[in-house]
Amino acid sequence: MLSPGNGPAARGEIEFTNSLDLFGILAIELGGLNWFDQVLVGADANLGGTLRVSLFNNYTPEIGDSFDIVLANAVFDGFDRLILPQFSGRTFDVVYGADFVRLTTTPVPLPPAGLLLAAALGVLGLRRRARPLRFLRPAT
Repeated sequence: MLSPGNGPAARGEIEFTNSLDLFGILAIELGGLNWFDQVLVGADANLGGTLRVSLFNNYTPEIGDSFDIVLANAVFDGFDRLILPQFSGRTFDVVYGADFVRLTTTPVPLPPAGLLLAAALGVLGLRRRARPLRFLRPAT
């Protein structure tokens, strides 16, 4: 496991002068816009494995906040597995650039419209009461 930080007390930064082949777990901690872990690579970063992101000190990023967690001469591939927190209706998108990996805060996506429609119809169906049929009797 590669963990640039040592918990919420310090911002972590690891620097590699050569290439980095990452196929284990990269643990990134975020505590603010100016307090987040980074991996700096002087050559190529070949990614794989798992990215695990944690928030510390009750930090809640705003939508649109970005964190460059990997900077390299070139970034290849992507993480095989993502463990990202969800908080206050938000989560992170992982953006892979030619020479960076960036976390960007986004709203938690809503389910597809078809699922929302099916759920709404299901609720309406449950709320509708069945009424007994009343037959008119012929007058005598």
